[in-house]
Amino acid sequence: ARASALGRRGEVGALISGGMRTVCRLTVPGMTVMVVFGGSLGQLLYGREDVGEYILPLAVAMGVGCCVSVLATALNSIGRQRTVAAVSLVGGVVRLGCTVALTMLPGVGMGGYVAGTLVGSALELLLCLLAAGKYGGLKWEPTKWLLTPVLGAALGGLNASLLFRVMRNSGVAEIWTILLSLSFGGGLYALVQWLLGKDEQNNQNNS
Repeated sequence: ARASALGRRGEVGALISGGMRTVCRLTVPGMTVMVVFGGSLGQLLYGREDVGEYILPLAVAMGVGCCVSVLATALNSIGRQRTVAAVSLVGGVVRLGCTVALTMLPGVGMGGYVAGTLVGSALELLLCLLAAGKYGGLKWEPTKWLLTPVLGAALGGLNASLLFRVMRNSGVAEIWTILLSLSFGGGLYALVQWLLGKDEQNNQNNS
């Protein structure tokens, strides 16, 4: 808000980009945790085999929603409240329309709600990115936002999933399997973030 009031458009865009980078570092591992452990944890809590049926698309929708929240907050801070309200309204209408239309189709059921959530969230993200670029000077940098979190989450998630399967097949209690695998994967993710962040800092110092 202060940078916007002073007319520092470049600084506003850099701050928004930094916010996107931070939220991606938090949500990408969160999505990975949902995908790897969500189904098993849900079955453990609710005793139903179909708990994790839509876990992947719902995890994506969660991550997209977090990015939308960051962009909406940034737009609100630079005085674009009407833009944020319009985006929310359009996304909500599209989400509701897709949900109603798809759930009425034979054999779709709950999948219609999931699809509507994905479509509405994706539309809101696109509109917020366009608005942030137009009014806040945000430059789209998906590689900068996603590369490090995705690499870390892929390494941590794959290893955690492997450990989870090995421990579960060995007869270890489900709760301990989840906790130990989650801790192991989280440690690997943190290590990757530290190593890549250190390398990036060294490159900046050299330049």
